[in-house]
Amino acid sequence: MKEKQSKKSDSIVQNTQNTMEWVGEVFRGFKEDVRSAFVSEGKMKATELLKQDHDKVKGLIEQLKSARKNKRALIRQIEEEIKIHSRCEEMIFYPEMKKVNSELIAESLEEHHQVDMILAELKKMTGKEGEAFDAKVIVFEETLQHHIDEEEGEMFPEAEKKLKDQLESLGEEIVYFKGELKAKRKKAA
Repeated sequence: MKEKQSKKSDSIVQNTQNTMEWVGEVFRGFKEDVRSAFVSEGKMKATELLKQDHDKVKGLIEQLKSARKNKRALIRQIEEEIKIHSRCEEMIFYPEMKKVNSELIAESLEEHHQVDMILAELKKMTGKEGEAFDAKVIVFEETLQHHIDEEEGEMFPEAEKKLKDQLESLGEEIVYFKGELKAKRKKAA
């Protein structure tokens, strides 16, 4: 009887190991698929990718300002885009930029925090739209625009000069990291 249980346990352990190896292979393949899907179209500098994100969020805010319904879905989409963008900046771009201008990075991190706070307030107000909601959207847009203006007007030109040799590789890292974050968020949903 013990011998049967031992063989059964060994079989379960082996099946578990095989499954774990298979999952590992699938995940490694997935990571490479994500990397090649995003990077194969040509390399982009980190600054160009981040500007694209800015433009996308500004477009979503314009949609939110004119939307009569589906505001909750738009706010969720704005939040998703901002979280992924901020995470990429904070994990990949800012550490390199901090070596060049730490004061500007400290200010940018505080601005990320402000944007997150206003966005959280907007989420709570969804469903109770009115003058207060519209005013909060305007404050959100202005706060975000100030941050974008500083990045695109000061930080990115400085990066173009002082990190020019690294911007494409940072861009690759951002693309890859974005793919991983989006995949994780889809899995969690």
